[in-house]
Amino acid sequence: MKPSWRRRFIAVTALAAAFGLALPALATASTHDSVVAATRSLKGKKIAVLIAGDQNDGGFYEGQVTALKALAKKYKAKLIVIDKVGIGTSQESFDNAARQNPAIILSTGSELLDGFNAVCNNPQYRSIFFMSQAAFPPVCKRAVHFTADDFQSHYLGGVAAALILEAAGKTTAPTLGVVAGPELSFVTDDNKALEEGLKSRIPDAKLNITFTGDFENAALAREAADAFINQGASLLYPYLGGALIAVVEAANTAKVPVLAVAIDGCGIPAPGPQFAGSILFNPAPGFAPMLKSYQSGKLKPGDFKVFGLETKGVGANICNATSEQQKVLDATKQKILNGDIVVKAGGFVKKKDGNWKVRGPAA
Repeated sequence: MKPSWRRRFIAVTALAAAFGLALPALATASTHDSVVAATRSLKGKKIAVLIAGDQNDGGFYEGQVTALKALAKKYKAKLIVIDKVGIGTSQESFDNAARQNPAIILSTGSELLDGFNAVCNNPQYRSIFFMSQAAFPPVCKRAVHFTADDFQSHYLGGVAAALILEAAGKTTAPTLGVVAGPELSFVTDDNKALEEGLKSRIPDAKLNITFTGDFENAALAREAADAFINQGASLLYPYLGGALIAVVEAANTAKVPVLAVAIDGCGIPAPGPQFAGSILFNPAPGFAPMLKSYQSGKLKPGDFKVFGLETKGVGANICNATSEQQKVLDATKQKILNGDIVVKAGGFVKKKDGNWKVRGPAA
């Protein structure tokens, strides 16, 4: 059984993601859309969710599953969870899920898209609605994609990191050590945005990344964390899945502040892991509006939706922030939303039809 702090951490963050969103009111459905909405009722239907990691990882993946369980209960649907899906064998997993005739197949990560797209394009499964968390429009024209704006979150997280370092008196070339898994494009892009935010306040700050090659291998993560600590890193950021806790334990023991990845790490009672702040880009805040839009008939194949800093649960925070620190974070957030700050690493642009397109690195 998990320690009580971990169960509380997962439950609070996931339920907040599931039900705490301020959703825009949907327009009144036309007669046609009313028919579509009626056929999209989830009552008694199956939602199959596939994840690459362990649904009991105590963090990123478990938070998503807990949020989906709450939403399935709300909609009186049956949730089927398929975890530890192999990237190279994902097509078989999606095929197996599709054979159970769910109303929706939901993939929680772009690393599984090869298998997702193959099954989505199979005409045998035309009655299934395919939905995936991914930071770009769908390749399969029958699917929808959605994502939290990780560029905005990481830039704001970089500002939060700088404020944490400043409060500790670490303002002369401090090092932020990132322990990551595989060297994938979304990992490097997110950390470029993190570095941007960090250097916006401390120009000579350094961001160094160690790639362990595995989001889940705790031994490799601990080794990388210890190396950063021994080298004098002033702050750690574990961009990891199940191996995250190993880095946090090393940082807490060495009294080096550490940032939570994807979910809110503040307010966890001792002896649980202690965080200095969080970078929030878990896709869970998108689950509620996506399912609501699906059931209303407003969500169409080919749609691509992005949830940015205007969405509750997306952004960054400092645990026990001072009023001045919070003032800086709020002002930075507003400048990003107003377009006064454009994250150079990349981002997204909303189109007139309500969908989004990818914006590449700014010049």
